[in-house]
Amino acid sequence: MPTLVIAGMPGTMAQRYRKYRPKVSGWEVELVFSRTSRAEIRSCIGLIERLLEDSPLDGTHVLAFQSSPESDKKSLSHFFYPSYRLVWLNKTGLGLFGTIAFEEWLQTIVTFEQEWRSKVRPSNANEALVLPEFVFTSARALHSLWERASKLSVEHDDIQRVAGGIKEFRRLYYRDSLWEDENGIRYDPRGELHGIPSLAKHKWKYAYQYPLGFHYDVSCPTRRAFLIQDAEGVRHQFSRHTNVDPHGYVRGGD
Repeated sequence: MPTLVIAGMPGTMAQRYRKYRPKVSGWEVELVFSRTSRAEIRSCIGLIERLLEDSPLDGTHVLAFQSSPESDKKSLSHFFYPSYRLVWLNKTGLGLFGTIAFEEWLQTIVTFEQEWRSKVRPSNANEALVLPEFVFTSARALHSLWERASKLSVEHDDIQRVAGGIKEFRRLYYRDSLWEDENGIRYDPRGELHGIPSLAKHKWKYAYQYPLGFHYDVSCPTRRAFLIQDAEGVRHQFSRHTNVDPHGYVRGGD
């Protein structure tokens, strides 16, 4: 069963609603209140992180209230994406908190999240969104696929187009049981599992936990030297092959 973390409610509400848990069928629900008097998650990000690290295999979705400017939301989003699922909530929901109306409002959001899970969230390691976004070279029209999948919400519903883009991506780049990008570099997901991520969140991609040690065996079929740019923007040249994890971190090679 997936977990739903509802976070960022002002800390002044914590005592009043200490026993409150909205009922959401099919989800475990956790509430995380701000440690300030404002609706925000920066002050309670440590607790949210611990809940994410303890996520069940079905993953965790974080629904967050945040009253600060869009620039602050953007910086906070970098902590979650692309490992976890984060949705910014409309602050009007705060006025309903603790009521039946809040649960009805929340159900609309959860219904969308369930659709996102069925049409966008990876269900296995051999899906397009598990590929390392900044390493795998794709057509311009499809390169925004990862970002668009992250930003989908009930208020920004483009889910059919994103789901269609995922199918088109597979049609263009997946053949003979491996992925091949625009530069002719192959990403083979069938290698032996090895290597442990340095960060707990690098075990996840879009609320999907891929097998521990999963990576791509990366090579060029023409046996020429090839270049790839890793998650930190560093360019690497290899004569034969290398290993790259789903977050774009390079593991050795020659």
